[in-house]
Amino acid sequence: MCDVLLKTMARFATLEASLEVGHCCDMLVNESLNNTVSWVAPKNKTCSASQSLDNQISVAVGVNGLGMCSYFCCLFQQLHIQMTDDVRHCLQQINVRRTCPINTSCEVK
Repeated sequence: MCDVLLKTMARFATLEASLEVGHCCDMLVNESLNNTVSWVAPKNKTCSASQSLDNQISVAVGVNGLGMCSYFCCLFQQLHIQMTDDVRHCLQQINVRRTCPINTSCEVK
């Protein structure tokens, strides 16, 4: 059994295989989504199987996929709500603070 496992894993335990999957950016989409969900719907403040939780998860997925400003601009438009300049500016500032560390971590060093 040990020999079979060693032969199976040998292909993946090489420098070439590590370089193939390695990159300079932190691109863990799953971790990013998990962080957004835990920010919008903290475990200690939500009710499972509730409509409120569904709404919070939907917001988290939208914000994570489109960005804070784009998501809320689209949401306001679909709900026929006029977005004020103050709200738009606030969302843009949040979006910049959220994306700046992501862009910085992806710069080639």
